[in-house]
Amino acid sequence: MSIDLEQIRSANPIEQLVGEKFALRRQGTRYVGVEHDSLVVTPQTGQYFWNSRGEYGDAFDFAGRHLLGYDNRWNNRDAAMFMEADRYLAQRAGIVIEMQADFHKSFAWAERQLVQRLHEALLNTPAALEYVTKIRGWQPATVKAARLGFMPQDKRPLLADLNLPDKWRMVISKFPSGMLVYIHLEQGRLAYLSGRSITGKQHYNSPREILGERRPYYNHLYSADAEQIALVEGQADAITFSEWGVPALAIAGMHISDDLLGQLRQHPAYSSRSTTRQKQWTRTVRLPGGLVQHHSCRVCPMV
Repeated sequence: MSIDLEQIRSANPIEQLVGEKFALRRQGTRYVGVEHDSLVVTPQTGQYFWNSRGEYGDAFDFAGRHLLGYDNRWNNRDAAMFMEADRYLAQRAGIVIEMQADFHKSFAWAERQLVQRLHEALLNTPAALEYVTKIRGWQPATVKAARLGFMPQDKRPLLADLNLPDKWRMVISKFPSGMLVYIHLEQGRLAYLSGRSITGKQHYNSPREILGERRPYYNHLYSADAEQIALVEGQADAITFSEWGVPALAIAGMHISDDLLGQLRQHPAYSSRSTTRQKQWTRTVRLPGGLVQHHSCRVCPMV
């Protein structure tokens, strides 16, 4: 049998795990360290980022580095280390793991590794890294927090030794090489992949017949209980808003369904005004220090 990594991760909320080791204070939809202000925890994505240490990861990574004492020796691809962190978190949550269970058979593990490999492909491709940090102007910490990826020419290393569902293998095989990859996460799990060329302005969405309709893109600060959010057109705009400390959701070319509208209306500071039947949004966002117009995207209001 395989281990349900998602069950173990969900049973160990990242803000609680980090909070047991380091004092945290809430700041909007995220938590920051009281003594270490470059330590940032984002419950929506289940990730933590320690910018001054160049460190990031999820509950398994934090447990391995800080609760099991591996520190900079931690390697989440080391089977023995990862299994130790897995058993530690399972015991902490009261979850019983059979000794014969193999986490490598878990779809959640495979998806997690795929996201990591796509991100490493970006970090190891100078042209892609220059695009996101120089042309887009995003900070390295933002690039890590967004889990931005890159689709290489040789895709075989992305898929090697991973027990991925067939749909993700088909998505990767059809995804154009040389593109920036936006990772769409929902409740901490991989939900969709979309892309943009790093030269020119070509965009790509995964085939509908494989993954279904297009999915919204949430920046890493987005939370269902956020008092204020920005609704933007493109994924890049949502990432830019995260640099300003603003939770954002990108519609990414999808039609805004009634379900999504219902989700948006749960935010206390959300209001909307549609200018056409297709709901084209042309708005500004209220930020600390006054109203700021982000000219490269269309934004809904937060008033």
